[in-house]
Amino acid sequence: MRNPLRLFLAAGLLAVLVPPSIWAADVRILAINPMRGPLSGLADTFGRDTGHRVEFVFGVPNDLIKRLTGGEAADVVMFTRTEFEGVMKTGKVVGGSRVEVGRVGVAVMVRAGTVAPDVSNPDALKKALLDADSIAFNQRASGTYFAGVLDRLGIAAEVKGKTKRPEADAGVFEHVRMSKGKDLGILSVAAIMGDGGKTVRMAGPLPGKLQSYEPYIAGLTTSARSPDAAKAFIAFLTSPQTKATLAKRGVEQAK
Repeated sequence: MRNPLRLFLAAGLLAVLVPPSIWAADVRILAINPMRGPLSGLADTFGRDTGHRVEFVFGVPNDLIKRLTGGEAADVVMFTRTEFEGVMKTGKVVGGSRVEVGRVGVAVMVRAGTVAPDVSNPDALKKALLDADSIAFNQRASGTYFAGVLDRLGIAAEVKGKTKRPEADAGVFEHVRMSKGKDLGILSVAAIMGDGGKTVRMAGPLPGKLQSYEPYIAGLTTSARSPDAAKAFIAFLTSPQTKATLAKRGVEQAK
């Protein structure tokens, strides 16, 4: 019979002698485009702390879901709550693994270098929208919500002729970046802040009761190749240090 103490000591010695990189795992994460800015640099931080290697794959929701259900390798997915619930129905995500990383509001943006209008209260926002030369918002969650805001402000019909509805965030960014006058774009706070002020700037979040927050959810896939490392990364996303970093990038914690 083998000596249990000797086996224990041998295992301990092996752990000391073998470099941590030997145990390192690769974690592949499918995340929607608005999370590109908030997640910037976090792979390096997590890698330094754990030795694991993280690869982010960003894209639009429908494309990412299609790739996941088509068998593309992934360990973690990150979507808005609505999109995450859709992914759950595919059976590709472990049900009990969902974690709310934070929530993201909706904001107004203008081209960098231009004067931003006051949008700090409903009346000011209404005036800014009526004065704008154009208003661009996508055909996704934030854009659908904002269409309702125009109805609530009672100006949907009045501004209909100058609204632009690109399908995704990229089209909204492009419209505002190429603008020449008083043109506004509506996107999630995280997406706007992800630009870093290089081509667009945030005029401000939607005010008061006109604001809407979309929770961002992370979860473990049922086909994860490195489930333990993937769980460690999800836990890392909810650590106090990471929460503080995300908050500075437009992903705040529910109050």
